[in-house]
Amino acid sequence: MMEDNSNSNDESAIRLANIWAGRTVTISGVGGTICIDEEDDRASTRTPTNKNKEGPRIVKTSSSRGIGGLQLLIERAPAGASNPPGAVAFRVVSTTPPNNDNETTTTTSGAAAAGRDDHDDDKRMMYLTNIMYGDELRQSTAEHLASIPSLLAEHIPLIVDFCVGRPTEATNFEGAGFNYSPMTIQPAAGGGGSSQHNDDGNQAVAAVAAVPNKLQMFVLEEQQQQQQGGNFGVKSLFGTYWRSQHWHHNIVSQSPHCLGDEHWRFLEVAD
Repeated sequence: MMEDNSNSNDESAIRLANIWAGRTVTISGVGGTICIDEEDDRASTRTPTNKNKEGPRIVKTSSSRGIGGLQLLIERAPAGASNPPGAVAFRVVSTTPPNNDNETTTTTSGAAAAGRDDHDDDKRMMYLTNIMYGDELRQSTAEHLASIPSLLAEHIPLIVDFCVGRPTEATNFEGAGFNYSPMTIQPAAGGGGSSQHNDDGNQAVAAVAAVPNKLQMFVLEEQQQQQQGGNFGVKSLFGTYWRSQHWHHNIVSQSPHCLGDEHWRFLEVAD
């Protein structure tokens, strides 16, 4: 019975991927349209007092027309045995709202999408990126690290804490299994150039295709009971759902379930 349900979910994900792949959309939920706030600080090293530090842009929602909504191209995830059927990625193609005569649409295939001025990153494709968290993932990461002979035991917990977030506990006001870290916009692997040498010894630069990583791949789920936010759930490969955290900083965070705050509406952008 479980296998039939799994097959049904795979078929639905493949069908939705076939429908939406290749389309440019804006995505909205109960907190408004997904966007990046140009005035907000960045995740990680960027702070309000040090605007020049690097750091990925935080993904938020807003109902304000003054904040640019993200136009996202839905792409099929690269084929691979470890990628689930129907997986898709969301590549940033513009940070300005469509049909706004007061704004010039800016294509953001590289550093501009992340708010950076690094010319070397101009060819890097930027994708909506998940934050990995959870007790099972932490344990699995620790087990893999423990198999590396050269890694000191005392370093393993530090690496796990750095790489994998903790879920909320049962004492949290919403219960266990949530994480309030925001999604970000980050480059895919590759998308730049790699130095190689020809047979004559001269150096040449070969293009490297940008490939979304597993934190940038998601599965679409159609919800039978449409909520205020819309009728799609967007599920990560780690089992969590995009969440419109409209009640606190308007960030897009993650949830262990797909209820009202986890429902999204896709609006195709006209050419």
